[in-house]
Formats: sequence, C-alpha cells, structure tokens
Amino acid sequence: MAEVGVSEQLLSNLWDELSGNKLLLPSLPDIALRIDALMRRDDVDSRQLANELRKDPALTAQVVRMANNAAYRGTQAVTDLRSAITRIGLAATRNLVRALALKQLFASQSSVLQARLRGVWARSLEVAAVAQLLSVRLRRLEPEVALLAGLIHQIGVLPLLRLLENEPELLRSTQAIDHVLDRLGRQAGKMVLASWGFAPALVEIPEKYGFFERSHAGAADYLDLVNVAILALDVHYEGVNASVDRSRVPACAALGLDPALDLLGQPDFAADYDALLAALTS
Repeated sequence: MAEVGVSEQLLSNLWDELSGNKLLLPSLPDIALRIDALMRRDDVDSRQLANELRKDPALTAQVVRMANNAAYRGTQAVTDLRSAITRIGLAATRNLVRALALKQLFASQSSVLQARLRGVWARSLEVAAVAQLLSVRLRRLEPEVALLAGLIHQIGVLPLLRLLENEPELLRSTQAIDHVLDRLGRQAGKMVLASWGFAPALVEIPEKYGFFERSHAGAADYLDLVNVAILALDVHYEGVNASVDRSRVPACAALGLDPALDLLGQPDFAADYDALLAALTS
C-alpha cells in the first residue's frame, strides 16, 4: 500500500486546532491533581498524603516498590505506604506520583494509535530510568524530577495522536504519523507541560531534547540528564544516535560523565536499571 503524504496545509490545520484550543490538552490524572492540591496545604504530613494515595491501590503499591529501588535504598526494605513516603520525602513523593500516573494518559481507542502510544511510553520509561539512576549516581539534581523529565520528553504525542484519531486516512500510514509527530510534537509537548503548570526547566524538555550540541551556563540541568540518558541507551543498544561523538556533547561534560563509558554495559548500573524498570512497569 502506498504511504499517505501529509500536506503542509494539513499540518497547518492540525497546528491551528492544537494551538487554538479547539482540542483540549490532556489533563494530569486525577490522583496527581489531588496530591498537588494536598501539597499546597501548609499542614500536610505523611499520614494525609498516604490516605489520599491509598485511594489508588495500584499506584500505592508502585510507590512502595519505588521506595525500595536503587534511588532510595536504605538499610531495610519498607513495606507500607507511610514508611515509603517518609523515605522518599513529601515533595519528592508528589513528583513521583506525577511521573507514575502519566501512564494513564497513554491510551487510545484506535489500535494503531494504541500501539504507537505503547511504544512511546516504553521508550520514555527507559530514558526516565537511566536519567533517575544518573541523578543518583552523580548526585546531581533530584531523582524524582529526573524520572519525571524522562517520562515527559515525548509528551507532545498525546494531543497530536488525539487529533489524528479524526484523520482515518493518515492512520493507515506509519510515515504520515511520523511526519506529523516530527513536525509538531515538540511544540505540542511544550504546550501540554505549560498547561499543567510545570516548572520552566521541565517545560523546555519536549522542545529541546535530542539537540546534543546544546550548551548553557551554570550547572547541569534536567535536559542534560535526558539527553545523556538517550545517548546512553542508543550507544548500548545501537540506536539512532549511537554514532554521536559524546566527547563533543556539552551535557556529558556538565554532568562530569566519562563520554567513553557504556553505562548500561556496567554490571551494577545495568542491574539497577533492570530493577527500576521492573518497579516502573509492575
């Protein structure tokens, strides 16, 4: 079957729909919104946070599992939610819930789009896991925000794929879907995160990830972590960016990381990576 092309006019129409608020941008899942509201209270404590989280049993179990992974490894395992929150911290738990709850948004009635969303989510989990472990190993930035940064770097696919549900002809073409996401995904992601009230350091990630020549003044940031995580995965698994010369990537220098190191080829890092992915997907 011949691939369906995407005209500039159609791209313009799709962008007009997106930017003109003709399509509602996705909202954060309810549990994340409730935790956000609770965290705005001055008197919030671990008991109140645990009570709210227990309304989502699956997420509760995942938070406990995450509290026992390499980012928070303590002298003994925690088995209850309140102990998990105490180990992670209140503010960090808020960011962790935001990250874990995002999976609920990656769903579609279309089997074609569901397959695409599943692939994006799987890749985002991999980038997020490497970013969080790098944050912990290098003692740079906050591990939960690093995890969140990895999970939202391709968030722009959500509103665009919802738009494409109304374009059945395009859904028959992998090339056409790729073209729409490549052309509009970065700005769409920026719009989504801005609508969620995310910090500027996160809002810029969907727009600027993958520009490995990026440099900036000051300390390493979350975009640096995401870019280095992408490269680490592609180097190890021979992905599309495997040939990038990491010695010329400013993010590696900003993080103080040996550009020649195959992170996922290191047994201890690989073991922590596998364990974190298991905690994120179970």
